[in-house]
Amino acid sequence: MHFSINRYNPETDTKLYVKDHDLDMPIDFSMMVLDVLQRIRELEGALALCASGCKEVYGSDEMSFNGLNCFVYITLILSLTLPRVRKPLISFTTIADLVRDFAVFFKQCRRIKSYLQNDFEPLFKERLQTPQRE
Repeated sequence: MHFSINRYNPETDTKLYVKDHDLDMPIDFSMMVLDVLQRIRELEGALALCASGCKEVYGSDEMSFNGLNCFVYITLILSLTLPRVRKPLISFTTIADLVRDFAVFFKQCRRIKSYLQNDFEPLFKERLQTPQRE
């Protein structure tokens, strides 16, 4: 199985570069992209990646494979066309290897206040939901 992955180590590299990985492992129909990336990390010992989506921190492990954005924990390896080329998401700065900087994203979320807002103080500690009417 062949993978090309954009790599970057901020301590030693000045820019992103592509590194090819040839894995000699059986392909299972249930194998996810995350499984392959973790195997590459085991073999190399130095692949930075964020896999928080499995723990419900969604979006942190979205990546681009062959120009299509996908989540590594739910994308089957067999669903990717050859060659399998992993690149960083265009709108985020790469911190290291497959880890992106979400600081600008969170700053924008705080600025637009993308949550329900009310002009009145709550009567209790919580705002009670109105029962649904039929």
